[in-house]
Amino acid sequence: MNELNLNADEVILHFICPECQELNETVAFGVPSPNWESETIRDSINTEEYEHTCPNCEKEFEIVINNSIGGGEVEISPEVDNLTVEEIFLQDQE
Repeated sequence: MNELNLNADEVILHFICPECQELNETVAFGVPSPNWESETIRDSINTEEYEHTCPNCEKEFEIVINNSIGGGEVEISPEVDNLTVEEIFLQDQE
């Protein structure tokens, strides 16, 4: 699990496939906005689920992005030991 900035708009994940050892880079996944009207961090969590397939061996990965007023996190299954998260802030690109 990797933490991310709750203000990131999108993330691109980089990791080595545990099956074939090939470097993977995902497409940009949208980061859900927290529920700003919640009274607790737990109630503010919003989640998006995505899938990624290794282009070399076709191993499938499930990706879950959670975001709350306390911060965000990225989970990938099956687990990889070398996950890095590239955060994208769209307002910087305008």
